[in-house]
Amino acid sequence: MNSEEIKHQRSINLRVGMDIGMGLFYAIIGVIVVYYKTFGKMDVPPYVAYVLGSMMIIGGCARLYRGIKAILPQKPIDITNEE
Repeated sequence: MNSEEIKHQRSINLRVGMDIGMGLFYAIIGVIVVYYKTFGKMDVPPYVAYVLGSMMIIGGCARLYRGIKAILPQKPIDITNEE
């Protein structure tokens, strides 16, 4: 491996770690917003809490999926047409 490949692999590892960490963070904050109906020091109406919390949960799950998908091994794609 040359230095460019090492730098590229490090950036991929950093992105995967950030995706998983931020995904967990967003999902947990979303659950807290839905449960407590507050966002920071602001009390929010229930419908706003449900919308905001569910959007944060969905966004967190999407980031978790992207991070986990990058970790799992990819199947090689066969481009030959053997029909």
